[in-house]
Amino acid sequence: MQLFNSDLTYRTEYSADAELRKRDYNITAKGLKMKIGTNFELIVFIEEMIIENKYSPSSVLAEAKKNGYEVNFCIKALYNYIDEGHFQRLTNDNLTVKKIGKESTYHHVRVAYSQKGKRIVEHENKEIFRDWELDTVVGNQGTKAALMIMTERSKGIYIISKIESKS
Repeated sequence: MQLFNSDLTYRTEYSADAELRKRDYNITAKGLKMKIGTNFELIVFIEEMIIENKYSPSSVLAEAKKNGYEVNFCIKALYNYIDEGHFQRLTNDNLTVKKIGKESTYHHVRVAYSQKGKRIVEHENKEIFRDWELDTVVGNQGTKAALMIMTERSKGIYIISKIESKS
């Protein structure tokens, strides 16, 4: 702790009160306590049901509520406690089925947008040479560069060139 002297200079001096205030403040920055906390009866019940009776964590929580234990955390929190090793005997190896990764209930569907340009018309007679089709392929958003693709269908000739913009 720095203190101010009478001659307007600073001196460093140890202060137990300042260190205690600093320690108390740092303790508040640790985050929330575990919800399972010191409920040792519930911890033993969970370990026994999963290890010996081969229950799933969700079934154990339901059984614990039925048997009168105070359960104030969700299934996800129980899985986190098991993953982080907060149980003495219980590990992921004791679980009958361990889901790996995140299972999403939402499926992202791409929206089909209507094409802005005219569609390339399929010609019935592909035997005529010099019947060229022209198309442009635009890159990522924010880029003006595009590819111009010219196709001659009867001979299978392709000409691809980079252009500065699709216009």
